[in-house]
Amino acid sequence: MSKKIGVKAIIFLLVVVCFSMNQETPAQKKRPKNPVVEAKPVAPDIAYTVSMSKPSTHLLEVDMAVNWSQMPGTLEVKMPVWTPGSYMIREYARHAQGFSAKDAAGAALAWRKINKNTWAVETRSAGAVAISYKVYANELTVRTNELNDEHAFWNNAATLMFIKGQLAAPATVTVNPFGNWKVATGLPKFAGRADTFRAENFDVLYDSPFEVSNFNEISFNVQGKSHRIVFSGEGNYDMKRCAADFAKIVEESYKIFGELPYDDYTFIVNLRGGGGLEHLNSTALQVNRFGFKPDSRYKNFLGLVAHEYFHAFNVKRIRPDALGPFDYENENYTKLLWVAEGGTEYYSNILLLRAGFITDKEYLKSRASGFQSLQETPGRLEQSLEDSSFDAWIKFYRPDENAINNQISYYDKGELVMMLLDISIRSTSGGAKSLDDVIRHLYIEFYKKGKNFTPVDFQKASETMAGKSLDDFLLNMFAELPTSTLIRS
Repeated sequence: MSKKIGVKAIIFLLVVVCFSMNQETPAQKKRPKNPVVEAKPVAPDIAYTVSMSKPSTHLLEVDMAVNWSQMPGTLEVKMPVWTPGSYMIREYARHAQGFSAKDAAGAALAWRKINKNTWAVETRSAGAVAISYKVYANELTVRTNELNDEHAFWNNAATLMFIKGQLAAPATVTVNPFGNWKVATGLPKFAGRADTFRAENFDVLYDSPFEVSNFNEISFNVQGKSHRIVFSGEGNYDMKRCAADFAKIVEESYKIFGELPYDDYTFIVNLRGGGGLEHLNSTALQVNRFGFKPDSRYKNFLGLVAHEYFHAFNVKRIRPDALGPFDYENENYTKLLWVAEGGTEYYSNILLLRAGFITDKEYLKSRASGFQSLQETPGRLEQSLEDSSFDAWIKFYRPDENAINNQISYYDKGELVMMLLDISIRSTSGGAKSLDDVIRHLYIEFYKKGKNFTPVDFQKASETMAGKSLDDFLLNMFAELPTSTLIRS
């Protein structure tokens, strides 16, 4: 009896042991004798110097000094492939040449190109690296660079490389002007250092173009904020008239939002070419040197000014979903360019109307022309507003002979949709609300709270002001414009 019990007990114990061996048990953590404390990330100190010793070569000379207590063994620096506000991959790295790198003692550091816009520098654990390169600048547009014997104009996204993973780092830019040229930019000055400017991060840096030349300038104040107009080149402009008229545009914008969201603002006007590009507290404008007379030409110029200035609110502060913080190496897709650009174009004409630069008749005649032009565009039946926005990267800036048949402009149709939306809100609210209330709502609820808005957010804001669902309205807007129905209502 006792022998049988003993055998059974042994078998039972073996079963228990085997079962226990198949069960997971938490690992016993061993306390390290010397706990490892991870170093807190430290941002690099980045200082650029841009020189232009030989304007006839069209080469901007760039020095990039990097001091970093956490310098990696391989430092990757990159050139952006596009600049915000101009939605096309432009491959700015194609203009970079003469790349070199040295340590603090001046010894050359090995480097290699690892893709189209990235240079990898072997730092040998040096705490300081000096990079030098040149940028060919011989194309004057608002999104590219030009250096010649008259001036230097450049966009920082097309000129200054950034360190991989360090877009949040601050930076300074020192300009060595040619001869006695002056410097204009929206960046704040670095105290105590001549022609040196600072940026709190690279989104700010890349949003601040430079003009360096013997420009003429004039300043004006609105609501206690200083505004500077820089004219580079000779033309038939009247500086005092421009200052007075620009001030009216700024004042009308202030009336919508109740504030000016910057410390100062710079208008850079080059008297060649055409077009404009918005920036955080500045804009780059290009106009024919004789584009200020007669009044019909001047009003067109003021329309450009109003458009680019209003972007200081719509796009630069009221940001669509994908537009900031930016990815400078890839497309930043959004379906909201019709609001960003079309909405801004709508308000550019509203500002001119409210400021007294155009009459009601002139305004309505221009809008009627816009409707007519859209109706004569077969592409309106092929591409929606949202698709036009999304495909800007591959279509809008690259029109071909078939473009009129398969696409529309998110500027042109976007403006008309915003106009009809304004009419609808005013009608359904009995005149109590308007598109002003929509854009002001987005400014307060999104920009002021550090958020970007989505298509759903825009529709909800519009519906709040209209006091009803806008599902059918927006669906029709994206397809065709039921103008007759709206006008009758």
